[in-house]
Amino acid sequence: MKPRTPRSHAHDFLYRKIAEDLRAKLRTGAIAPGARLPSLNELAAEWGASRLTAMKAVEELRAAGLVVSVRAQGSFAAKREEPGAPAERTFTVGLLSRVLHPAGYGLYHQAMIGGLYDGLEAVTANLLVLAAGAAKPSDVPAMMRRAHADAMVYMGAFEPEILAEMLRDGPPAVVLDYDAGDLPVDGIRVDNPEIGRLAARHLLDRGVAPAELAILEGNPSDLSSRRRLEGALGAVRAAGGDPAAVRRDVGGFMRRGGRDAMRRLLAAGPAPRGVYAMNDEMASGALEALREAGLRVPEDVRIVGTDDSLWARSAVPPLTTVRIDARHMGSQAVRLLLKRIAAPDGPFAREVLAPELVVRGS
Repeated sequence: MKPRTPRSHAHDFLYRKIAEDLRAKLRTGAIAPGARLPSLNELAAEWGASRLTAMKAVEELRAAGLVVSVRAQGSFAAKREEPGAPAERTFTVGLLSRVLHPAGYGLYHQAMIGGLYDGLEAVTANLLVLAAGAAKPSDVPAMMRRAHADAMVYMGAFEPEILAEMLRDGPPAVVLDYDAGDLPVDGIRVDNPEIGRLAARHLLDRGVAPAELAILEGNPSDLSSRRRLEGALGAVRAAGGDPAAVRRDVGGFMRRGGRDAMRRLLAAGPAPRGVYAMNDEMASGALEALREAGLRVPEDVRIVGTDDSLWARSAVPPLTTVRIDARHMGSQAVRLLLKRIAAPDGPFAREVLAPELVVRGS
């Protein structure tokens, strides 16, 4: 179902349309370097807009370094700084995410970023990574504005009001790996409930009873964790089991967290016969804890991870996992973004990527 476009955002889309039209004329030379742009009154009349909307469009180009304004004279296309230099800098896409930290990020997000590079390489564009994991939510929109990017990718969850502000005030954008609800934006994400359902169903089909099943959650406050848990418990319910019988602990999507969570489960009662970890990194840590306890995988305990990352392929035994094609998600996000830039008024697209169970040795 196409998300609704609130009427209050109509002027925002018009200013973006004016800005993109001017940007195209600057890029093609229809407005030559040093030439005067149409006045705000002329732009407003041409587009049936208010003078304030026209001013906002010109201000976006000025912030990007494409236009210079002279008091009482108007705005002019920026001149080349050096003979033979291009009139416009390389097209830049900003990647802003609360799940990325300046200290680094995991294999799942590395794969997604690799897909963004794949898509941008085809159009000779740059990617500017803005790791906002350490920033306060209220500071995030300012990071977006300072980047002066031509377009934005917003990865992972944001507070709805923060995301709405960035969509309203920022350049064309796409949301990656998050369900943006009714907000007017294109997006691509994975089917998280299906991930949990596939993992739990695989273990249940191999004779693991609900009371013998343990789930290593990523982070209960994280939407993807909650959705995967819903899918897993739904599979238990569909099999006639009691979801309350399933044992759970939190590993925080980290190897050490998965190991510690598995140790706590082993200390609190009998070893589970089946373990679903919400990512491969936690599953790798759980394998370590099981080996420490003298338990064999899969003879004593079966385990299923998520992502199909290097953690899964290098584990001993190799991990059965639910595959997410994160690199494909990244490249598809670029495709949606370029389509939006080419057709600003087109319908919004929401793509949901289906996961796939990969059965290996665990």
